[in-house]
Amino acid sequence: MVNILIDITGFFPYKNYGAQTFILNFFRELDSKNDSSIMIICSKKTLEFLKFENLKIRAFFIPENFLLRIPYCFILINYLNIKLNPKKIFYPLNISYTWSNKSLIYLHDLVCIHYIRKKFKFKYLKYYLLFLYYKIQFIGNQKIAVPSNYTKNELIKVFNKKNIKVVREGFVFNKKVSSFKKCNNSFIFLINSFNAEHKNIEDLFLAIKSIGRINKKIEFRFTGHNNLKVKSISEKLNNKNIKIKQTGYLTEEEMYKQINQSDCLIYCSEYEGFGLPVIEAIELEKKIICSDIEVLREFKYEGQMFYQNGDYLQLKEKILLQIKSSSIISKFKYRELYNWSSIVNWTLN
Repeated sequence: MVNILIDITGFFPYKNYGAQTFILNFFRELDSKNDSSIMIICSKKTLEFLKFENLKIRAFFIPENFLLRIPYCFILINYLNIKLNPKKIFYPLNISYTWSNKSLIYLHDLVCIHYIRKKFKFKYLKYYLLFLYYKIQFIGNQKIAVPSNYTKNELIKVFNKKNIKVVREGFVFNKKVSSFKKCNNSFIFLINSFNAEHKNIEDLFLAIKSIGRINKKIEFRFTGHNNLKVKSISEKLNNKNIKIKQTGYLTEEEMYKQINQSDCLIYCSEYEGFGLPVIEAIELEKKIICSDIEVLREFKYEGQMFYQNGDYLQLKEKILLQIKSSSIISKFKYRELYNWSSIVNWTLN
């Protein structure tokens, strides 16, 4: 008997840290329910990855090839919907292949909205196609949850989609022991350098270049797959007190170590649907410099400092201000709102 069918065909391990963090934490929480009536649809690599993480999952495989994957998934999921007649079909990674009111979508973000508001370029074509897909998809009766009020308001405004539930994502490291010691040799800034235009790390590159003589040693650590632009900035930098380092792709535990050793997170995004790196830094009570966008103000964290997107000189001043400020731990008043059980309960109930 299958009560819930979960489609994670859009997920592949070790490619996108944010998606992987969501999948791991969601399934850990789901696994704790010991519900044998749950089945997932995923790639063979994904199933091996989940088993490696000691998660007990029943699954159907799908082809790895992207062109085969979409039509295969569409046919398979609709076939299983008829054959198994699950009570619910859950899509935790945005795309759905069914349109009934038994279908649940957890929509992380609407980055396509950000790009279609820009002047059309061929490189944005996939976002235009994704936008059109959403327009078709939202004709259906699926139940939708999102991680922020901002994303909810965008859905209502752009797609006239109502009855959206806000279910916030949870903390990532709360099952680990804080055993890593903070490094005190340099003031360490941590940067999520996922190579997408809306992450806007160009602001930071310009800010770093504009920093003049400074007495304190600073280190900028860029996480994620190594970025040629970061390497180029590092090679051209002529400031002995500034060091630039790339960590490469990090596992959850490695990310925990990097955040715990850092002094401040820098997050320059023009657009986000939630802001996973921000909640990670909040969890470990770190200072944060971030772009002044609506969704990042929803955290209401006293350790946040905002700068105006595109104003790299203002960003530079915020960086220098953080270095000079005291290292008082910032408290977060709204911890109870961020937990994985809320998403699991929404899925199950």
